[in-house]
Amino acid sequence: MKIIIALAIFISILGEKPPKEIYTDGEYIFSVKVFENNEEVGLKFSEPHYRTNENNDYKNAWELGKEKNIEFLGLEMMGGTINGGQKTIRWNYYNSDFKKITEEVTGLIENDSIIWLHPPRIKYFQILEINPFPEVRFHEKEWSTNLKVREQWGNKRWKTWKGNLNIISKYKFAKQKGKIVSEVKTGIGTTKLISEFNIEKGFTKFEYTNINGSRILLELIEVRR
Repeated sequence: MKIIIALAIFISILGEKPPKEIYTDGEYIFSVKVFENNEEVGLKFSEPHYRTNENNDYKNAWELGKEKNIEFLGLEMMGGTINGGQKTIRWNYYNSDFKKITEEVTGLIENDSIIWLHPPRIKYFQILEINPFPEVRFHEKEWSTNLKVREQWGNKRWKTWKGNLNIISKYKFAKQKGKIVSEVKTGIGTTKLISEFNIEKGFTKFEYTNINGSRILLELIEVRR
């Protein structure tokens, strides 16, 4: 009896053991909303979508305003590995008719202890490079990570810097609520990410507060298999 009680206490502290893999296949569709001064604004993409000159400007690659042609993001499992063993994923950028506007390929780490992934990071979403990255550690309540970000990720539309920017992200996981609150403080300002996580669906919500005070809200609306 004592062994059973002790085991029950251990499980309650540890929490439900997650499946080894949540992100195996399919595409996770997120709605996209962008806010400036607490008002929703449209997000328009046009080519080119990579940095185009020595000032790291996008010229007319994206605009904020009334017009909106990015309505959804798709986190698609691609199979295979990238970046030294990470799962290969693709962020697909869709308009309201689910026509793909552009895409990018990057990586995700997943095992029975952690899920960590690169956020979308092209065009306007380059701003997310200096936010906490989405991460959940199933057996920890608090943790921190360290990342050095090169100056070419800066942009005069929000912030620039010289050399490497040291990004220390601090995370707090409220397991019963499925909420991860994370924050970065640097010499150029503060960024935040509040993530919501479901043991069956994975990440269901990302709420970013960016270096310039703008916000990006991504909410899971569908999983396509």
